[in-house]
Amino acid sequence: MSGEIINRISQFLKLIRFKNLLFLLFLQISIFYLLLSSSNISSSHVWYGIIGLVIPTFLIAAFGNSVNDYFDYESDIINHKNANHSERFAAEKIKKASVRLGSLSLVSMAVSFLITNNIILLGFFISSILLLYYYSSKLKCIPILGNLVVSCLCVIALFLPIVYIMLIAEGVKLTGETRVFLSGFLFFVFLTTLIRELIKDLEDINGDRATGCKTLPVSIGESKTRNVLLGICLITALMLMSWAQYLGIFVNAYVMLFCVFPMILIGALIVRTSNYEKVSRYLKWLMFSSSLLIYIFHFSYNL
Repeated sequence: MSGEIINRISQFLKLIRFKNLLFLLFLQISIFYLLLSSSNISSSHVWYGIIGLVIPTFLIAAFGNSVNDYFDYESDIINHKNANHSERFAAEKIKKASVRLGSLSLVSMAVSFLITNNIILLGFFISSILLLYYYSSKLKCIPILGNLVVSCLCVIALFLPIVYIMLIAEGVKLTGETRVFLSGFLFFVFLTTLIRELIKDLEDINGDRATGCKTLPVSIGESKTRNVLLGICLITALMLMSWAQYLGIFVNAYVMLFCVFPMILIGALIVRTSNYEKVSRYLKWLMFSSSLLIYIFHFSYNL
């Protein structure tokens, strides 16, 4: 019995992509940390922020991942992503899990509004859950548009701590360096998320083509999509080099070694291999190493 329970929990965690959710929450909390370190906000506001922002973000993102799996069920079978049914939910179970996660998301949104009394946050949460459903059912099969929607939602989720801090802490102003850092960092998150979404489309090209989902690789071909990705990687590397010049020697060195150089290598790898799972794995490591920039920036300016 205990083995069956563990197996069900494991299936559920895979369904909601638990590791990806933890990484998103890590980024949110890291930005919270950066902002709180330069303000005099009470600890109670920190807990309000966690309950009012982090929990709804987690549940809404989990809902988005599960409902996406439901609409992608046939495509995933073709792509051999759920060939082993002992490791993944069947379609009906995915549907039930999505309904429950959606219900929990609505409850968390209501609690968030009661705690923060902030219509901006509530509007974002409502828009997010609707967009994620519409993305899974319609937008993901429109070239580039679906990828841009996911990238924008990810950036806005990380922008919410900034909105929250500025609204509850009157008189708190970000320094010029912090504004430059956060602006560049969020744009970098947008670009890397866009790259990751396009790589996922390359991974899923066979299933998407068979089910009539016209993603960018299906619409313009695998080779041209690789060239598009290479271009985005190079633009990202150039943006990073320009941005890092304004952030001091420590941040600059870290960006060059752990962000720019790996991004160029990933771009080169994209056009040289069809092992997109390997490319995606390298990109995840790049995204993790770049997340530490928040702490590198904070400590370099407080030496």
